[in-house]
Amino acid sequence: MLKILIIDDEQVVRVYLQSIVNWEQYDCQVVTTCGNGIEALEVMAQQPIDLILTDLEMPKMNGLQLIEEIRSRGYQTKVIVLSDHSDYDLIREAMKLGALDYYVKNNVKEADIISMIQLVSEEVKKQLLQKDALEEEKRLKIDNFKIERKTFLTTVLTGDVYYNELELSQYVKMYHLFEPRLSLYQLRFQQPIELRQFLYVDAIIAAEFQKYDHDVVHLTQEKILVALYERTIVEEQVLMDHWLRIVKNIKTYLRAELQASKQLLIDSTEKLISCTKLFQNDVPSDVSSVIAAEQLSHYRPEIQSILNYIHEHYDERITLQDLSAFACLNEAYLSRLFKMETKKTINSYINELRIYKAKELLKSPNIMVKEVAQLVGIKDQLYFNRVFKKFCGENPTDYQDRVKKLVSK
Repeated sequence: MLKILIIDDEQVVRVYLQSIVNWEQYDCQVVTTCGNGIEALEVMAQQPIDLILTDLEMPKMNGLQLIEEIRSRGYQTKVIVLSDHSDYDLIREAMKLGALDYYVKNNVKEADIISMIQLVSEEVKKQLLQKDALEEEKRLKIDNFKIERKTFLTTVLTGDVYYNELELSQYVKMYHLFEPRLSLYQLRFQQPIELRQFLYVDAIIAAEFQKYDHDVVHLTQEKILVALYERTIVEEQVLMDHWLRIVKNIKTYLRAELQASKQLLIDSTEKLISCTKLFQNDVPSDVSSVIAAEQLSHYRPEIQSILNYIHEHYDERITLQDLSAFACLNEAYLSRLFKMETKKTINSYINELRIYKAKELLKSPNIMVKEVAQLVGIKDQLYFNRVFKKFCGENPTDYQDRVKKLVSK
């Protein structure tokens, strides 16, 4: 349905144009009428308009000024101009600005309106077809780009194709791999899985990482690599939330035992070169020390279970005794193992996760800091304030006020 706006400083003209034809019969709707260009722009800012019928001579903002403003704002609205008399200089100027046609408004007939509707309908259809064609072309370019990028990354990581440093640098720039960084994750199944099971895995990963640009690479029947192209740095706890849900959902749906890797950050061509053959079955002993210290090692099953427990129960009271009982491990041994695997103490990890969750809650302008502390499992508000400031460099009230100001801008 064509959305139409009638603009004229004379009410009698607006009423006449609105009633001269049964607009709905021709799949049109006169949204409203306006007395000048300023009023029209206010309407157009609220909803898209396909066609305006506008007088050329009006107070405050005339028809020519209105057309110029419409074009400067990037609106695709079609324009038919109206004139009290055959003022060809004004009409010629309007046509130069992109008006489709013109009418002498005291001589507009029903047949003129019907002809105008047909003309505009054809123009809008043509415009939509062009838009669809451009979007399809853009989509194909994006699809081709992603396919080529995935192929390149796969060949680099598996060592199937040799690239010299110059070629690597060119491809890295072409595919924007380190803008700002590339994160790699790996799933390793204890038993080979079938093709149809890979489809479930792909769907689970796609659903969880749908907000992020990513690829899933099937290395072998036991190994899957997930490449995450971070366009902005994503908080570690955000990604860990996603990653743990992926692992849990795959285990649930496939009833398969698997190991999940830690995050491997690659932010330079040097590190990418070091990854060559890292994902083959046999990792060569001469892998560069750039990666050797942080190879894509997998979390031990006990630690993976502990991480899942923490992410599911962060809003409750969690003690070392609870975790050691859950994992059936000695408290001291669990503490050492957790620190070795995550490079953080259990208490620090729990607090970091709680503060990440608190920051999300504090984005709501009406929530109280005391309430947020309770929701993330910290009952003592003073302690919550201290922990929040330790991780964020400001107290929760200041953080909430700052977020409010950013949102209101």
